[in-house]
Amino acid sequence: MAVSSRSTMIVREARRPGAKVMCAIVLGGAVDTYCDHCGAPVNVGDHGGCRAARVMEPPRYCGTCRRRMVVQVTPTGWTARCAEHGTIAS
Repeated sequence: MAVSSRSTMIVREARRPGAKVMCAIVLGGAVDTYCDHCGAPVNVGDHGGCRAARVMEPPRYCGTCRRRMVVQVTPTGWTARCAEHGTIAS
């Protein structure tokens, strides 16, 4: 997938500390390729259990690049950081 200059600019913005952005939105509307709960490709297998788990749990994998994310859970929410695509938060 080619990344446009606009997407690159937004990704750099996402890497700033404290940035709260969604990975799928950051990449110019790219659709998640991988399940953010189990890391498997979204078009392989049934991810109903993953979707049910995600109601109460933060994502564990970046849906764009399949990297394991650094997740921090606090009493007020959670943050998940992908080394390549930045931070998302609840």
